[in-house]
Amino acid sequence: FYRRIHYEGNSPSSVRFTWMKKHSTKSLSRKLALTMLERSSAYSNPRMIDQTQWQRLVEQEKAKVASLSHNEKLRIRRPIRVTPEVNVRFSDARRYHVSGALPFIVFDDNPDLKLG
Repeated sequence: FYRRIHYEGNSPSSVRFTWMKKHSTKSLSRKLALTMLERSSAYSNPRMIDQTQWQRLVEQEKAKVASLSHNEKLRIRRPIRVTPEVNVRFSDARRYHVSGALPFIVFDDNPDLKLG
C-alpha cells in the first residue's frame, strides 16, 4: 500500500515533525553507465559552461568508468525533494519515521507526551 493508517499500541514519549532530505539510489552496470555517459555527451550541457568543456568532463567520467573492472557495482545517488516526516520516539533505542504528508492523529492521555 502506498498510504495506510499507522497504528501503535504502545504510548510514545514524543511525536515530533521534521523535514527529511532523502536520496534516490539507482544501481547500474559498467556498460549501462558508459551508455548513459555517451548519451549525455550529446546533450547540451546543464551547467553554464561551453560545450567543449562539457565534452571534456564527460570524457573524463567515461575514462574513469571504463577503468573499473566488469563486476564493479556502480550507483547513482540523487537528492529528491524534501518531505515532511513524523518522528515517533518510545525510548532512546526504539523510534521510527513515518510520512507526515497526511494528517497524523495521536490518541494519548499521557501528560508528559512531547508534541511538536
